[in-house]
Amino acid sequence: MTETFLNGFTYTGSFTKSEKLPNLINFDWFCDKKTQKDIRGRVYLFVEEDKFGVKKILKIGKSSDKGGIKGTFGFYYTALSGTPSQSRFNLHHLIHNKILNGSKILAYVKFVDSIECEIYGFSSSIKQLIPLDITYTEKQHLDDYKLIMGKYPEWNFQENSEEIDHEIMKNFGLFLQNKKTKI
Repeated sequence: MTETFLNGFTYTGSFTKSEKLPNLINFDWFCDKKTQKDIRGRVYLFVEEDKFGVKKILKIGKSSDKGGIKGTFGFYYTALSGTPSQSRFNLHHLIHNKILNGSKILAYVKFVDSIECEIYGFSSSIKQLIPLDITYTEKQHLDDYKLIMGKYPEWNFQENSEEIDHEIMKNFGLFLQNKKTKI
């Protein structure tokens, strides 16, 4: 079933265990630099491939980060280098835990083209490419997934109205506390 969901998405690479602290994970790019830096809005998928080769979508997300998909994924694999949000901290650890348990976490992207529009000023107009609000595209993917699977992907906590793992959240609090004491 997951293979059907991947239609129209481009494989960009996979998360790997990092050998360099403070981050626990890194990213192994499969796509070229042009794709990595493409600034169009995008929907992305994190897909688990278990040790038997079975694939399962864990997260559907969206981004319009100016750094392209490289900037988007960078927030995940460099999360412990800065001061991440709860969500990024959580996913950094969830990805790491899956890798430790023998799974691969693959990343896919679907870019959304901009639309050419005429923009009017007071006395003139110009034709310009306008990016679509990627929120609607992400929502459509999430709704389609839920319709078929009965719930949102496992790591779409907010959409599933689920709380983040208590132990990871406790560690997030300690992480922030340690950051403050170093300043």
